[in-house]
Amino acid sequence: MKKILIPTDFSDAANHAADLAARLAAKHGAELHLVHSVDVPDTWQDGRFTSAALANKSLREQRALYPEVQQRVGQARQDLEALSARLARKKVKVHYEIASNAAWEDVVRLAKVRKADLIVMGTRGAGALKEAFLGSNTQKVVRLAPMPVLTLHTAAPAPIANIAVFIDPLEKGLEKVLPKLLAPFKGERTRVHLVNVNTPGRFQDTDTALEMLRVVAKRIEPTVAIHTCDHYSVQEGALAFVRREGMDLIALPTHGRSGLRGYLNSSIAETIVNHFTVPVITMKLD
Repeated sequence: MKKILIPTDFSDAANHAADLAARLAAKHGAELHLVHSVDVPDTWQDGRFTSAALANKSLREQRALYPEVQQRVGQARQDLEALSARLARKKVKVHYEIASNAAWEDVVRLAKVRKADLIVMGTRGAGALKEAFLGSNTQKVVRLAPMPVLTLHTAAPAPIANIAVFIDPLEKGLEKVLPKLLAPFKGERTRVHLVNVNTPGRFQDTDTALEMLRVVAKRIEPTVAIHTCDHYSVQEGALAFVRREGMDLIALPTHGRSGLRGYLNSSIAETIVNHFTVPVITMKLD
């Protein structure tokens, strides 16, 4: 892992995300890339004005027509410099940039352009106000980003000792995605728990479910623990397991669009991201 992208609006949730990203970066020798969105007029970046009088002015002169925007951009730069300095004290290399009118599409695009191995985002949770990068935008990034996306509401536990990985053991491609989901947490003395949630709509007997989990576990790591539990829905089963077993983080492979199976459906992944208090890392299977 070489680069971690951190969209931030400087909220508590975003700062918790930055702290966890710095922790992971220090462990893996990765660089952090902060990005913050500022709302600006369409003419702010290219200086295109309809009137000839304005068109003859320099870009600096044209931008001077928007003192409130200049103030927002200046404040954003100060906040990014302060956050960068704080994270740099954790012995990691930090870069930052200001994006204009950015939304979830821009987070995914920037992650690709910067060749990020991981996106770490704070999220407001259910019922929260939408911000530049947080709120519903987080769920859209979870759905579409090709790399793992790690989301959290509150400060992450240290260390992350137990990770619950909710999977459909029949799904193809798990052996490729699961190592990428778990890679950021190597070296944390972490115990991985593969979990299958049986629901009334897709029920399997315990012995069959455990045997299928055992096959998957052998492909990724021999010390993985396996579990199966029954519940009315995947979300409720996952919540019950995480609370009962004291998990520190949820890992979830998911289909980026709709998915046909249980918790590989992107909407279920987004619900878990939105409602669970423990950090959640997801990655698309397709």
